[in-house]
Amino acid sequence: MEVKKSVFKRVPPGDRWIEIEGDPEKVFPNLTEALEHYFQKTGLRQYYIDAAGGSIMKVTEEPDPPVVPPTYSIYGDSL
Repeated sequence: MEVKKSVFKRVPPGDRWIEIEGDPEKVFPNLTEALEHYFQKTGLRQYYIDAAGGSIMKVTEEPDPPVVPPTYSIYGDSL
């Protein structure tokens, strides 16, 4: 399952970004600088960019939750 989590938000005006869980005083001057910083920190290379929304999200793969078949007491299944 693909999971997206916001890691940067845009700081107007222009192409400036701050890391959501980072130092709020550290402003990256452009998208490339922000992505390079996050790559050096985490090694991640997959991102989703919402330009209109002003956010950059990391994209990770997580295993799907196991499927548990339903049980029915009418058939004597234990609950």
